[in-house]
This record gives sequence, structure tokens and C-alpha cells, in this order.
Amino acid sequence: MKGNTSADHTVSCQWRDKPEKAKVLEVLYLYREFESESIRLLMPDETFSKPQGLHSFIAALQLGLKQKFGGKIDHLSTTVSQEPQPGYSTQRKSFLYLFDSVPGGTGYLRQLIRNPRELQDVFKRALATVRACSCKERGEDGCYKCLFAYRNSFYQDCTSRKTAENLLSKLLKYWPQLQETPSGLSTIRVNSNFESELERHFIDAIRRYRGSVYKGSPPLLQPEIFNGKTGYYLKIGKSAWTVETQVTLGESDGVKVPCRADFVIRPASGRVSSLPVVVFTDGWEYHRDRIGEDFEQRTAILRSGKFWCWSLTWDDVMKQVNPSHRSAVIPPDGLICQLNAQYQKGSQQFYQWIIDN
Repeated sequence: MKGNTSADHTVSCQWRDKPEKAKVLEVLYLYREFESESIRLLMPDETFSKPQGLHSFIAALQLGLKQKFGGKIDHLSTTVSQEPQPGYSTQRKSFLYLFDSVPGGTGYLRQLIRNPRELQDVFKRALATVRACSCKERGEDGCYKCLFAYRNSFYQDCTSRKTAENLLSKLLKYWPQLQETPSGLSTIRVNSNFESELERHFIDAIRRYRGSVYKGSPPLLQPEIFNGKTGYYLKIGKSAWTVETQVTLGESDGVKVPCRADFVIRPASGRVSSLPVVVFTDGWEYHRDRIGEDFEQRTAILRSGKFWCWSLTWDDVMKQVNPSHRSAVIPPDGLICQLNAQYQKGSQQFYQWIIDN
């Protein structure tokens, strides 16, 4: 067949060494459909959905299931699916499906879902095993006595005992707060996920910060939960801060033009006398058509007298992440004129407000 090469054939194919003589066959796809049982798990944040977190968690789940039910559990498989967040967002939610490949189901998953304690027991068994595994004493990050026994060895490089232990510990820590959601998982907005890639880079920039004031010592940045959402505890030198994500500000905060800030950084120790800092990470793609609205919101935040306000662009953040970064974004001339006009208008209004007050 013309255009056919040896790379188009498997090693065992009789036409691999002479692809030009291969016969053309009509492609036929065969499908079958059956009903079974499945459990859908919403990945709570990016630590679960990134490759190392995902495959470490899947291996731990398989480990716990094997210990829970005993024997082979090859009929219990997993797959990953994504769907958009409710409302306007560029981010998607990740779901892990644990399903029974036997038509009609074997009842294993039905047993787990009827009583949350049964599913909790699966995670407890897995955590106990990875904590007590002898590979931990040997300084290894997994072995065939714990997570590497999981049959999908293709992702073994992404499977980590330490990561699995951290994820299971976090999951079981908040298990007592488990609540039923009558409307289903699809209506849940995962607030811990960042709204844009620039927000992820902002957190990365904080991690990479090495200030001369603190003699180059790295900051302490660890995940915490604030108001039911994932945030961070930040300590730089002797100063401590809390970093909340996706915070809504309105009349109750003294902000007359409601908005949702990407981050609010608040002092967490008496050594810091600053006002909380509201941070917006602005990219041209999503803010070029709402510059006036953005300016009004930022001005309202400053007028409240309760916050400082930062607006950071892609270049601002990336220069901290990568000092050799060069801007690849050049705003159109029309957009620059629009920015200047809004700046002049906003500056006059803000200065007049200062004079009046």
C-alpha cells in the first residue's frame, strides 16, 4: 500500500518488513454496552489531580481495596474524567471513577457506598500499610510490598509512597467533615483550584522568593484550610501571613463595588502591622475587555481603607519565577490608549476622594 511504512505495523506483523505489499483492510470497530456499578470521586485539589498525586492515590486505593476484600480485585478498575466548573471558569474539575468491569456489578462497590465507614476503612488500611512498609526504613519511595504491586506498572515512575501517605493523611483528617450533597458532585465548585495558570505561577513565585532582608532563606509555605477552601500559611523570616484564594469582597468588607479577589494575604502574627493585601493576577486574555470594571473594583478596595491592592501581570510574576524571562506579550496600541484613559480617569476620581476625606 502506497505511503505505508514499517512503523505502521506491529513487531509481530508479517508485513512489517515489506509494508508496500500489505493489503488494505476495511477498519471495523466492535463495541458492547453493559451496566455495572461505579463510585465517582471528586479530586479536591491539584495535589490529587497532578500525575504523581493521581497515580499515587490510585495505587493506594487499589492497595486498600485488596486488603479490604482479600484476593484478586482485577475487576475493579479506575478511569479519570474532567468536566467544567459551574459558572465562568477556564478550570475543569477532575473525577476519578472506580468501576466494576463485571456486567451488573459484583456488589463490592455497593457495599462501600452504602456506608461511608466502609470506604473510610479502605483508605485507613492503605495508609497503615504505606506507613509501616519496610521500604520507608530503607529510604525508598515505594516497593512491591506496598504501592508497586498495583498492576498498572506503566505509571510506576509517577507512583510515590510519600505522596500517597500525604494524600491519605489529608483525606482522613477531614473525613469527619464529610457531608451529603443532594444536588450531586457536578454542582460543587472546587474553590481550591486556581482560576488561571497565572495564579499557580504566583504561588510558585512565593515559594521561589529569596529576599536579601532574610539572608536568602526560603519562605515557609504550607497548605491550610480557610473558610472551607484551600489556602496557605506563609512565613518569611519572623513575619507570618495567611493566603486565602478566591475571596469575595463586598459591602460587609467596606468595598462598595463587589469583586472576587484571586488572593487575600492577611497578617497572621503581631510582628506584621500591615493591612491585608488583595492580589489580582491580570492576564490580557481575560481582562482586556473589562479594564474599566477592573479599575472601579480596585479603586473601591483602596477607598475602603481596609486593604492594600496589588494588580500583577504575567510579566510581574514570571520575572520572579524565571529572572531571565522576557515578555512575549505586546498589548495592541488601542488597548494601551484604553489603559491610559482608564488610569487618568481613575486617578482623578481617587485623588478627589482623598481630598474629600
